[in-house]
Amino acid sequence: SRDHADELPGHYGLISLFDGLSTAGFVCEQLLGMPPKAVILAENDPKLRTLVSDLLGCDPSGIWQNTKKAYPCLYLTDVFDLVKDHAIVLKEFLAL
Repeated sequence: SRDHADELPGHYGLISLFDGLSTAGFVCEQLLGMPPKAVILAENDPKLRTLVSDLLGCDPSGIWQNTKKAYPCLYLTDVFDLVKDHAIVLKEFLAL
């Protein structure tokens, strides 16, 4: 809850898989009062992918890019890319 937001770290990353309209991201941003430092997204439904892409300004190309709010976003084309090549995507994410 908002009452405990001050107990959380000053920045955070978010991995949102199959979350529909990326609700987790919006909820975290509201609770913490700031956007994530970086985000990884994946969604199976092509219609939802298009909606989230428009909302965030991050297309599902599978390459790192900045969202409309200028934080790095990786919108995966395949969720298994998270673990491909010895999980290089997760290593990149943690380095941000």
